[in-house]
Amino acid sequence: MSVLTDNPLWRLLPGNPIFVRVVETAAKRGRHAMIRIGYLGVLVAVTLVMVVVGLSSTGTLTDLSHRSTEFFRAISYIQLGMACLLAPIFTAGAITQEKDNQTYNVLLATPLSNAQIVLGSLMSRLYFVLALLAGGIPVFLIAQLLGGVPGSSILLSFMIAAATAVFTGAVAVAIAVVRVGTGKTIFAFYVVISLYIAALWMAAELPHTAAPGGSAVDTSWLTALHPFLSLRVVLNDANPPSPALLAGASRFTRLWLCWPHYAYLLWTLGGSVVMVVLGTIVVRYANARPRRDLGRRIRTWLMGGQTRKPRTVWANPIAWREAATRASSGGKGLMRWVFLVGGLAVGIVAVLLYVIGTIPTADDARRVLTALLGVEFSIVVLVLCNVAASAITREREDGTFDLLLVTPITSRYYLWGKLRGLISFSAILLAVPVATAALFAAHDLVRPPDPSTVGYAYRTMVLPVMPLSGVVEVAAVMLAFCGLTAIIALTMSLKVRGTIAAVAAAVGIIAATALGGAAFGLTTAENWPELGIVLAKANPYTAVWIASAPDQVAPDLLTRFSTMLSFHLVGLFASTVAVGVYALIITLAYRSMVTSFDMIVRRQSR
Repeated sequence: MSVLTDNPLWRLLPGNPIFVRVVETAAKRGRHAMIRIGYLGVLVAVTLVMVVVGLSSTGTLTDLSHRSTEFFRAISYIQLGMACLLAPIFTAGAITQEKDNQTYNVLLATPLSNAQIVLGSLMSRLYFVLALLAGGIPVFLIAQLLGGVPGSSILLSFMIAAATAVFTGAVAVAIAVVRVGTGKTIFAFYVVISLYIAALWMAAELPHTAAPGGSAVDTSWLTALHPFLSLRVVLNDANPPSPALLAGASRFTRLWLCWPHYAYLLWTLGGSVVMVVLGTIVVRYANARPRRDLGRRIRTWLMGGQTRKPRTVWANPIAWREAATRASSGGKGLMRWVFLVGGLAVGIVAVLLYVIGTIPTADDARRVLTALLGVEFSIVVLVLCNVAASAITREREDGTFDLLLVTPITSRYYLWGKLRGLISFSAILLAVPVATAALFAAHDLVRPPDPSTVGYAYRTMVLPVMPLSGVVEVAAVMLAFCGLTAIIALTMSLKVRGTIAAVAAAVGIIAATALGGAAFGLTTAENWPELGIVLAKANPYTAVWIASAPDQVAPDLLTRFSTMLSFHLVGLFASTVAVGVYALIITLAYRSMVTSFDMIVRRQSR
């Protein structure tokens, strides 16, 4: 055993002190066990519902096999999305949390090598994500027993999710090595990866990137670079070209086009190794040398020695600090401008593609718009959730929270300032999805859709890609949902001690709220359209869909209204009611936080 423990490779990962400490500590925490139990419980519950519905609908094994395939397809996409979501949350704080707690220099002073620090930090954080994925394998095997799902598809879907988690985690750790602050790291990563996924998906739809093979092939040269496009091949939602069509091509070309899912696994794992090597090289170098901010030097020279211009503080300094300074760790600088400029550029490109005919029909434009708004709003929610969930925990960790408690600032003043600052911060980021929707609405005013290219019409009126009323509704519901996100994440930040735990809890609650509300609203819209439109308007994701393509949400939805004006008026009324409900929930949650603030602080100070 001593020979094994003295092996450098053993000390690099299996016997890595950082990895062993986190794994042994996490195994003893009841919270982690409850999360795993809850994750498996949800999978089991969904599986049982699938079996009961499948047997009760027709009672045939064929229908049960079909529903098993649909269940596996939906869960695979959700699992991949959760891997992209959870991996950076856990791994980004692996090094930056040490920096925030002022213990990173102590870690660098230990005999641990650079590779041990980077690999230990990465794998110790990925352990929780990979354990969740591995725990769901037995549940997924039930879908194979019910038929319709081959075992190779299950294995490949888990491998793609695991490879994506490892790669995103490695990139997040590499960014964390050279940047300071958990908020900066997570915001930078979410902006880059989300824009990458959205831009690559749109580029893959262009005819110039299509893979050779004719109409029978619906993949592209970019499929192997995209996790969800690669998963579509595994789930038989996309057909790659046959190897016989590329008999004269190189082995790399055939692998890239005919088996894009295997190519994706290879390059993500190779990219993870490259990120770990880069992080290993600069982990001590980046912290040993002082940072040279060229932009700050130029500003100082232009302003005659003044390092920064005077700032105007709001009437509530807590709100100003949260929106203008503290939330800047979530991207007030370069990354916020990257998101704003990049998101608007993607929206303008999408409209131009629709104008020149690359996006041929209004139905295709609706799908592109819905996808764009979903990705952009998800970035805003995730960044806001991270900033809000760390609003109090970071002050508690760096010791400034105790200083605020001895000032005359009351709990009501403090929490209201936090909430107002977070909403102001999110309102700036919401300009991207709202502007994207407004671009399509403005295009419809200048150039209405051609009735011959629209998949459906209501009486004599052709439905626009996005009506002006839909832009107003989507903007109002998105802002209200951001307020709900801020108050939930702020509550977790007050009740939970650790930043990572607070962020993970807040993301889980928001994701469950968004997905559950969307599923309930769409189900209700199919059976009771009048009530369904009200419930669908309350969720920002379904609100975008029902404003752009109501007939796709429920085929008979528009026939329930006498005119299009009545339909839009009902939509505006439903959005107004939804915003009012959100405001009521936020107010009640805020008052509850104010009432329990002193008790929670005293309990945590013991």
